[in-house]
Amino acid sequence: MVSTGWYLKNIAILSLAVLLYLEFSGVYTGRLIIHPLLLTGQLTVLTGGLIEIAHYLILRRTNDNIAKPTSLETARGLYKFVRHPMYFGDLLILTGFLLMITTPAALALASLGLYGIARQVPIEDAELQDHFGQNAQAWRQSTRAVIPFIW
Repeated sequence: MVSTGWYLKNIAILSLAVLLYLEFSGVYTGRLIIHPLLLTGQLTVLTGGLIEIAHYLILRRTNDNIAKPTSLETARGLYKFVRHPMYFGDLLILTGFLLMITTPAALALASLGLYGIARQVPIEDAELQDHFGQNAQAWRQSTRAVIPFIW
């Protein structure tokens, strides 16, 4: 189920991308960092995007419609460690943008994205529990929600 949290997360990421574009184009005069943090931010955004794409493809291999899964993926990729690896990718994207744009606006947008993820995770966990029962419960007890070994 797509909820307000999912929309907030995506609005924040897209807004940060626009903010970064405006920064590079010279329209926005925030504090763009041009040194190793810029490269680190770019690599972090790229890594987050690759994690999202890879785990989307994993879900598509086992489910025709990932919005209504027919099987619970728990063994491939980061699914061994977290229940929502695509949100982990989102967190990396948010972090990467913050490394590249150090403004109050960027911090506010990244916070909005984090809030959206935090709201969406329990909704999706409940849906998995309703749909897959004991299998989802066992997986939930053996993994973290978003960040491997942490959250």
